[in-house]
Amino acid sequence: MTVLARMIWCANGVFQLIVLNLEGRRIVGVLVRIAWLLGASFVSGCLIVLALPPSGRGTLAWFAMTPVFLASRRTRFVAGFVSALGACAVASIASVTGVFYSLGDSNGVPEWTYVGMALFGFVFGTLAGLNSEIRVWNFRTVLGLAAIGVLLESILLWVLPAPFELSQAGSMMMLWLAGSTGIWGVGFALWFVNLVLANSDKSIAFRGVACATFIGLLYLVNVIALRTERHADDITVGVVQSSSTSLSEMRSLSRLAESGGAILVVWPEFSGIMDVRNGDSKILRALAHEKGMPAFVTSFRDEHEPLPHNAASLFDRSGESKRYFKRKLFAAEKQMHAPGTHPLAVSTPFGQLGLNICYDSCFPAVMRDTAREGADVIALPTIDPESPYGFFAANHAAFGAFRSAEEGLSIIRSDGGAYSTITNNQGVIVGQLGAVADRVLVASVPSHSRWTLYKWAGDWFLYLCGAIVVWAVWPWLAKVAKGRSKEVGSFDRLGS
Repeated sequence: MTVLARMIWCANGVFQLIVLNLEGRRIVGVLVRIAWLLGASFVSGCLIVLALPPSGRGTLAWFAMTPVFLASRRTRFVAGFVSALGACAVASIASVTGVFYSLGDSNGVPEWTYVGMALFGFVFGTLAGLNSEIRVWNFRTVLGLAAIGVLLESILLWVLPAPFELSQAGSMMMLWLAGSTGIWGVGFALWFVNLVLANSDKSIAFRGVACATFIGLLYLVNVIALRTERHADDITVGVVQSSSTSLSEMRSLSRLAESGGAILVVWPEFSGIMDVRNGDSKILRALAHEKGMPAFVTSFRDEHEPLPHNAASLFDRSGESKRYFKRKLFAAEKQMHAPGTHPLAVSTPFGQLGLNICYDSCFPAVMRDTAREGADVIALPTIDPESPYGFFAANHAAFGAFRSAEEGLSIIRSDGGAYSTITNNQGVIVGQLGAVADRVLVASVPSHSRWTLYKWAGDWFLYLCGAIVVWAVWPWLAKVAKGRSKEVGSFDRLGS
């Protein structure tokens, strides 16, 4: 072998070693990144399920999504999207297995927990994917992504509402915000804070101190503001939490609530179904006339053809009120009942009582329609699918706090199996039952409603979010348009 050939052979060997070393480093780098993404998914998943009801440690929500945003930034869309889905999978498993819950049991159908988490995962994943593609961060970008998150959550109203904002049902500051912006403003704040924590150019220590200060402020506001003072026009109301449809059982539980001072008791959805035949409610009307029986609200099927309505009425000593027909039908109920079309508030000795049923409470516009009918208090019979550790019922109950804050009225929500809740006209939960059947809850609430910007203006914040998104992407759109115009100009010159 000549000297030149040996030199070429040695150079090739060195080159191969360098290539192998670089490839090895690249592989190690990829494995490290995957490990970071998996770890971030696990941490975010645990924080998400701890922040949501029934655990209810809402302060964790302000940095629950930060690990995924942080680990996936400056990667690719698929990395952020899959990592966020992984976090929601961890949250689902933790919820269904009850690893973080001290109360409740694993009985129930877990599918609705998986569906809700998957839908939230779609929103979270889209935001994480977009976040991972952005290389240069500024205030406009953060605002734009937070607004996109809110708009995506609003789209879920067409499928199954699954907003992470439910984690803030116990935060007075966020309930105040909801009174002006609706639940959407709370979502915007959550997305914004998590994105800033993940992408700020400030040091980790500075971000940690800022986050701790903000959470401390939330806690301080809660300590100061979460005080329920009695007013002269307060009324005592009650809820019955039972899956029974036995008239004698509902009678005894209602009288128990009456002995506690309740002048109005709300039964769960369909508690009156066995006592109303072909739309005739004479049995329930007779019950309302019995001594020691308070006024009560329940739901039943009417005689409408071809499908009956899921109807709710107030029963008192004057008889039966006008009937309200459930407007938002849940899942298979669409094949069982005809939807209602109009809101309803009925007159009572203490003011106007709005009537809604179960799934209605997940839709801001439906509850706002009832509030605009002049309702001071809303009665909400409910029956939730049984899920492990009451996860579904607990999160459904959290909607009540936001609807009360948005509309400025009290809501009396009775559920068949778990988390029956009474909220006042500021959204404060003044009473709630756990996942225990055949119980009664009594609490006092204001008999008057209050004015809120959201009740007056509606979903104005959603339109603002749309405008923010347009403003955020406008520079990019202008750049793309300018590039295309240059291409067209170069083709024109070539043609001439």
